[in-house]
Amino acid sequence: MFYNFKKIAVAVSLIVPSFVNAQTMSVEDRLSELEANQSLNIFSFGGYLDTRYDDIDAEQTSPAQSAFKGHTQHLRLRSGLNVNAKISPKLNFFSTFATSKYFNVWQKQNTATGTQPAYLADAGESRAENGSQVYLEKAYADYMFSDSFTFSFGRLPTMDGPPSHLSLGKARMGTYPSIGYNSSFDGIAFSYNKAWDDQSFAARVLYTPFTYNNTSAGKLVGTSPEGLSNVVIAGSKTNSVTPLTSVMFEYGIKNTGVANNINVMAMAYQTGDLAVDGAMFNAGAGAGSGLINFKVGGQVVAFELTGIMGSGFDLGVTSLQSKVDNSGTATIPGVGAIYGFGASSEGESLSGNTTLVSGRYKWNNTFIGGEYLMGGKNVFNYDPSTEVANGFYGTPGTGTHAYILHKLTPELGLRVGYMKQEYKSTPFSFGASGDTDRKITTVYTNLRLDF
Repeated sequence: MFYNFKKIAVAVSLIVPSFVNAQTMSVEDRLSELEANQSLNIFSFGGYLDTRYDDIDAEQTSPAQSAFKGHTQHLRLRSGLNVNAKISPKLNFFSTFATSKYFNVWQKQNTATGTQPAYLADAGESRAENGSQVYLEKAYADYMFSDSFTFSFGRLPTMDGPPSHLSLGKARMGTYPSIGYNSSFDGIAFSYNKAWDDQSFAARVLYTPFTYNNTSAGKLVGTSPEGLSNVVIAGSKTNSVTPLTSVMFEYGIKNTGVANNINVMAMAYQTGDLAVDGAMFNAGAGAGSGLINFKVGGQVVAFELTGIMGSGFDLGVTSLQSKVDNSGTATIPGVGAIYGFGASSEGESLSGNTTLVSGRYKWNNTFIGGEYLMGGKNVFNYDPSTEVANGFYGTPGTGTHAYILHKLTPELGLRVGYMKQEYKSTPFSFGASGDTDRKITTVYTNLRLDF
């Protein structure tokens, strides 16, 4: 009896303080706790971890003066943390903080700068007092005027668009097609979205301008009054803002006899004049001089079928038509004059077309897929955010890609692939393009976790 009484006494001693505390909490304390819980509930988190190994062989015999044969290997790691917030029924926030690096860099050397190489510096970077920088891959907010109209601002989701999701065994990841430009861009966007029955339509307008700044200690500087003068490049004043405007239309339909989903996108973009200082070019005999201006426009059409005839087969076709308008001249010691992207004469305009066919078949937890690229000469395809190290999607010739992806779990996938590139012309860059027989073959493995 006495033992039971002791147990009751202990239980009461534990309950009473909690009860008294609950009774004595002020109304203000309870409201503060409720607001804190509501604030925490608006957030959601996710991310990815991606490792990739590439084994690359390359050979070129023509033109003879730049012939080479080589082999290289790349081990890379990429990771990102997504932090999103549903702030209110009309306002959402999305962000990704990311990093990408090579495995355990033994030596990092800055070519032609005269600086000494650093050895195994990255192994201690996270604890080496290197600064407080974090790389911002995406950060934007959506404000919904209505169910159909949305205004977005910030670092927009202009990367990882279709068809890049197919080879990852994922549903669509990005808003805009990855062929054309595949990179982070800052700006604003207006979107119209309408859905009815099994159909949907979207129209989007983006303004993502380029900016020129003279900076000192991270702050804008200029002649008096401070910060108000135009930037001077190669002795010429240049506007501090150059526009890049994009327009896109998208139509989708579900549950058809042809495929579970049919999606068609059409996008066009145009930049203003972009200035390049001739002093940035150096072929070993000293810095160049002069000024080159160029502007780029492009049109992209992307067509995708998922679940063709109710099967596990998906197919995507993307076509890019680009045009570059050049002006001005830069003179490089030991090389001579260059006139812009691919240009052989001053003021030359160059157009080109690239088409990519992508397909995959899902069987249980395994995807078997491939891509075929028909890359034209003088095509401007801005693709710095691509996962490949060999420039496959910018190949001015033909490219073949085959892969097998097995999902170890729904979140973790292991992919093995093979790529072959056969160039018909040299890469589209500053200076005139020429014929070449360059060949690149790549064997890779990729392990990716999405959570």
